[in-house]
Amino acid sequence: MPMISLFITLSYSQGMISKDTTGTFSDNRDGHIYKCIKIGTQIWMAENLAYLPSASIPSKGANQSGKHYYVFDYTGSNVSEAKAEINYKKFGVLYNLKASKHACPSGWHLPFDQEWAMLELYLRMNSADANSIGWRHSGNVGKKLKSNIGWSKSDKNSELTDFDALPGGVWDKDGYFVGLEVYTTFWSDGGSTIFNMPFPRTIIYNFDGMYRYFQAYKGDGFSIRCIKN
Repeated sequence: MPMISLFITLSYSQGMISKDTTGTFSDNRDGHIYKCIKIGTQIWMAENLAYLPSASIPSKGANQSGKHYYVFDYTGSNVSEAKAEINYKKFGVLYNLKASKHACPSGWHLPFDQEWAMLELYLRMNSADANSIGWRHSGNVGKKLKSNIGWSKSDKNSELTDFDALPGGVWDKDGYFVGLEVYTTFWSDGGSTIFNMPFPRTIIYNFDGMYRYFQAYKGDGFSIRCIKN
């Protein structure tokens, strides 16, 4: 697999890692209140997006063309029922790619691939890894982004960022909800990259690194962490 160029010059200051919790904000579409966290110069949501304008009934091999929204293990179409599910309250919503492009509230946006890379570099991933595909080991970035609870393996780390990633699983194109309490995958916006690919990121329970996809099925349901404009 060839290396994928992220920037003309891929660099980012890697000084002392610091964090500054910035509190909460309310999504004026549904009144949902989210925690947010400043990491470096970026402000990220510190929990998964839970915006749910409709509930999609899972179906195998479909769901690429329209906007689709899933709650892990919920197979109905009633939004109120879906929001009552424990998996909604804990892990938020799983979005297909088209839904992900329009899901973030005003003042926030789906992070670009380059913005994920800035986060990774700030957390001391080396630039060669940040510019590569697959599992990247340097900096233990996945470990730093995990919550200290909810994972089968979650080592305590003095440089936890309070990003609080939880293993909320995914909706898979083959027709299954998979990976609950094992891994999580987050969409990115690949619109500004040369390949126009979203390059999602995955964190898994038994690995301290972070996976960067080259391709992803547009109908898969992944979690979202919005970033402040």
